[in-house]
Amino acid sequence: MILGLLCGLLTALPESAPPLPPPSGLVVHVRTADELFRAAATAVDGTTIVLAPGAYQLDKPIGLGVGRQVRQVSIRGATGRPEDVIVRGAGMNNLAVPHGFYFDQAADCLLADLTVGWVGYHPVMLNGAGVQRLRVYHCRLLEAGEQFIKGSVPQGYGRGASGGVVEYCHFEYAQQGPPNGYTQGVDIHGGAGWVVRHNRFVNITSPPGARYTSVPAVLFWNGSRDTLCEGNLFVNCDRGIAYGLGLRPQGPDHQGGIIRNNVILTEPGKVAHPDAGILVWDSPDTQVLHNSVRLNGVYPNAIEVRFANSRHCVVRGNLCDAAIVARTDGELLASDNVVGPLAAGLPRDGGPPPGVLPTVARVAECLFDFLGAARPEQAAVGAHQAALRPME
Repeated sequence: MILGLLCGLLTALPESAPPLPPPSGLVVHVRTADELFRAAATAVDGTTIVLAPGAYQLDKPIGLGVGRQVRQVSIRGATGRPEDVIVRGAGMNNLAVPHGFYFDQAADCLLADLTVGWVGYHPVMLNGAGVQRLRVYHCRLLEAGEQFIKGSVPQGYGRGASGGVVEYCHFEYAQQGPPNGYTQGVDIHGGAGWVVRHNRFVNITSPPGARYTSVPAVLFWNGSRDTLCEGNLFVNCDRGIAYGLGLRPQGPDHQGGIIRNNVILTEPGKVAHPDAGILVWDSPDTQVLHNSVRLNGVYPNAIEVRFANSRHCVVRGNLCDAAIVARTDGELLASDNVVGPLAAGLPRDGGPPPGVLPTVARVAECLFDFLGAARPEQAAVGAHQAALRPME
């Protein structure tokens, strides 16, 4: 892992995830892939399946709620260390094992403290609106054949998995995405009320010559709404965060939501198809607050608000080394942003830039910073609190 030693002091990233409470109720311990498959297939409401340390080589996906409704089922690594429990398929370009975990009719379930990857499609697959309030906590997701966490919409626009939480997870390609470039870190169609926070995304990028290019590491679209994406670190991804991608006849591609306290870093020569760090494309009433974006000249725009449906989009308190722009009739309500060389000092580990930062009036929707520190009434621009000076 290229970031294995980074962020050790940062309290808002996977290494510092608070431990979960011990499992309670009906607890089933497993040690093999076959035991895991059977335990998931027969789990009753309230079951916790605990995976002993070791490697679990799959020959088929682990299904939860397939053909029947389940609630409050947890699947957890035993040690609390994701690197101790490895659930893997046949390889990121091998469809013999398309998914790691497949959720169908499942509500209030938990996937935590394990590594899953090397599958043909998705390490974590959510099959539409039957999946509600899934929590993916402190996991490593690696080498996906397509999207790492995928929420589909078999029922149509705006009717996808909702209420999910993805937190303290690490998403990474060792080098780059699949040959056709069709990937994202978190890709949710038609979901409402999702939270994506305190995760790290590394090398979510399409290779040279790929059919699909400039893929977002986090994408909510196809009728999604009210997403909160906060406190994440993106390193060498084609795009960081996208709320919507284009116009749809049924309504906004995404609506509402907040993008705050994220750090997005792109290095020259590391991304074949660079694009903006934050995209609000067909997403009205969206707020983009106190993010730090350093693109190092690989793309001219750090933040884009695009398309005529993107109305009342507030972009405030961001620190960027590239432009903040409205495109294709988007409505950009920009204030108190800093665009220029201050952002060039953002370090690769997601820490604050050196030097003194300008300050702006604190906003009620962004009371804490990237590390969870309370913002004072005069708050630093960007994702971090640091040395401050009044905004000129």
